[in-house]
Amino acid sequence: MALVGKLRQVTDKVIWLAPTPALSEVVLTLDNSPEGIEIAAAATDAPSLRAAYDEACRRLAAEDLVLLEQPKATLASPLLSKNEYRRANWTKPDWMHLNDAYGKIVIRELLSSFQPFPGDQSDGDSSGSLLRLADPLLGALRSKFSQLSTRRNSKN
Repeated sequence: MALVGKLRQVTDKVIWLAPTPALSEVVLTLDNSPEGIEIAAAATDAPSLRAAYDEACRRLAAEDLVLLEQPKATLASPLLSKNEYRRANWTKPDWMHLNDAYGKIVIRELLSSFQPFPGDQSDGDSSGSLLRLADPLLGALRSKFSQLSTRRNSKN
């Protein structure tokens, strides 16, 4: 992957990749769904499509980076996220963006993947100390994205 090569020219730090999560299943209820999504979601080979996507992600992970996959528990089907993780929007369904509940699951999985701190005695839960950071970390990320969005909108 060209991007990994470019990053390796300037850093030897761990590179994390979090692919865009699957669209919310609410997309199937829209009058004007994106072309092909209904066909793909209903296809008998949807698991094969997901398997091909997962294999591509594994190949990326072989490129000296850590892959943070979409948690399987958040998937309604091989190709769609559960509606409960869709970000609420009062004017029209937002089928592309997921909510804080999804973010917490992803951050908890990320934090639980780390090795325990030296000397961490957290009752056998090697990642207990880090998991307590999930909610504050999500809040900080939400705040930062909000600031960036506000700045971008004020420039337009």
